[in-house]
Amino acid sequence: MDSQTPAAASPRELTLRAVGLGLVLAIVLGAANAYLGLKVGMTISATFPAAVIAIAAFRLRRSRHRAGESVLEQNIARTTAAVGEGLAAAGIFTLPALLLVKIDGVPVWGHFDYWQSVGLLTAGALLGPLLLIPLRRALTQDPALPFPESHACYELVRSGQGGDANARYVCGAIGAGMLTELGKNSAGLTVIRDTTTWALPLPGGQAVTVAAPLASPALLSVGFIIGPLYSFVTAAGGALGWLLLVPILLLLQHDATLSSLTPSELTTQIWRSQVRPIAVGAMLVAALATLWGLRHSIVAALQHARRRPGVSTTADAARTQDLPTRAIVPVALGIAAVLGVVVFTVTRQFGLSLILVPGVVVTSFLVSIVGAWLVGLIGGSNQPVSGLTLCVLLLMGLCLLPFSIPAAPAAALLIGGAAVTCAATGLAGNLIQEVKIGELLGASPWKMELVQLLTTALVALTTVAPMVLLHESAAAKAVAMGGLPIGIGGAALPAPQANLMAQIVTALLGGTIAWQLVGVGIGLGLLMVLCRVPAPMLVAVGMYLPLDASLAIALGGICRWLLQRTSRAFDPNRRGIMEHRATLIASGLIAGEALMGVLLAGVVLGLLHLAESTPAQYGHLAQKLSLAGWWTGQSTLGWYHAVGGWLAFAVFALTAAGMIGIPRWTTQRRTSRLC
Repeated sequence: MDSQTPAAASPRELTLRAVGLGLVLAIVLGAANAYLGLKVGMTISATFPAAVIAIAAFRLRRSRHRAGESVLEQNIARTTAAVGEGLAAAGIFTLPALLLVKIDGVPVWGHFDYWQSVGLLTAGALLGPLLLIPLRRALTQDPALPFPESHACYELVRSGQGGDANARYVCGAIGAGMLTELGKNSAGLTVIRDTTTWALPLPGGQAVTVAAPLASPALLSVGFIIGPLYSFVTAAGGALGWLLLVPILLLLQHDATLSSLTPSELTTQIWRSQVRPIAVGAMLVAALATLWGLRHSIVAALQHARRRPGVSTTADAARTQDLPTRAIVPVALGIAAVLGVVVFTVTRQFGLSLILVPGVVVTSFLVSIVGAWLVGLIGGSNQPVSGLTLCVLLLMGLCLLPFSIPAAPAAALLIGGAAVTCAATGLAGNLIQEVKIGELLGASPWKMELVQLLTTALVALTTVAPMVLLHESAAAKAVAMGGLPIGIGGAALPAPQANLMAQIVTALLGGTIAWQLVGVGIGLGLLMVLCRVPAPMLVAVGMYLPLDASLAIALGGICRWLLQRTSRAFDPNRRGIMEHRATLIASGLIAGEALMGVLLAGVVLGLLHLAESTPAQYGHLAQKLSLAGWWTGQSTLGWYHAVGGWLAFAVFALTAAGMIGIPRWTTQRRTSRLC
């Protein structure tokens, strides 16, 4: 095991200082991600920002501790911080749908229920990691899973300990990633064009508008780390969805209500309402195929979990073990019992409780495995949590069909079950990514698992609160401007992912769900499995993601391929050095972009507070929550339209040149000096 800390050592690890710092980071990053998720439907991975902050915080004590003694405390702090982002993502994807689904014009939730939200998120956030712990070793040691973000974070942490001469590569890349994100983020200066759109003409005067990436250093880095094969497969899914299915569905479109939309809006609407259900159907088949491929690992892990091995006194065994199964099972059964009581209280149907609750538990287990496997394949930032949750939502809808349940309780059950599953999947993915980093660093898995489970409920309390405050603040602002008291779901907080969830629940209850499209996706998934397409889940993920994201990942794969091709003339040792330095640069770019994204989220919250507290002076900021808006009063800098595209092309070219050219040049220079 390539780790910094020997398994037989006993360094400081699970300390009050580490947990305290992690809790503070979890609260801050969770609040920032809750706002971003409600505003634009996306969250930012907390792993890299938390790693950078922990390195800086623990470096203050470097004079009294050796460099390696604080790395495992940093690891605990980062693991704790990741809980906030995972809970925020699960919350913003599902819970606002209870405010948006209306039965006879009345929302299922008349107000944002704080305690029910905390309970649902806590149940799922405990259930997923608990059920995944027995499979931890099988997943983290699977040679087929590259764990790109885990290795990237490991390189970041390792180079930040002060004794690594390669730290300058990571630090320089972090600065470049932060500067790029500052220039292209809509909350920043907004001078670099993030994407460009192309209109592809179709017969009949119609056109498909597709987005292509220009400046995406983080996504290029993800593609570089996972390699050409998986990045190309993801891009193939994006091309299948956007360049084949969207044009076909657009030509077959006869809905008069969509005629008023612009070509860009129409393309996006067809992708959201028709292509994504096809992708969800394909994900369902790919998930089952993934589980079938992991069947031997699952059975072996469960058989191992049933045994009660003798207590080992060796430090090696003590520091590399997981939480004991005999402690996991009672807690998981207790969570299931509480969920059963909740379901029975809502429906008063004992039979439904006996069917639905075990189904939620088993489904959470299976989907958590698939989500964790995807984290190992393409990283936590690209894990399609919402897509996997939609698969579960459709299955739950089918389970409710035989029962005569009023619409409002049925909607509450569907969304509540989706919230539990979403939290389980997200936190299981977080856990597997963190314990892989810990494995590389030589950390104790059981301590990382324990700290995530113990801090989950506390972090849930502080993660739901910003969501409630944002909802009530937006509703009050809407009333003050003479409108309806609409918070989440309004112009200020559109919550796109939760809106999609609400639309599907409404269609399920009304019997208008597009099962034909889901069936097409299932057929497509079966075809890919039968044809032995590499990683069919990634094809479905590519269809589910925006095209610019999957293409950016593919461009990163091309950069990796070019580096491999151009380094063939070198001996194996120098090739290894080049790839290691390129990985350091890619890791720094991911970390820098994520860190600046979180900082800009904090800026947005500050500007929003300023606009609301002093509307006479800063009221214009409510519509332009960005540094550009603060500086110029406009949403972008003046020369954005003139040179934004050229700057983006320059960023892309410099990123590619940096990941390929810098490792090659520095390796050649070092070799020439040695000669």
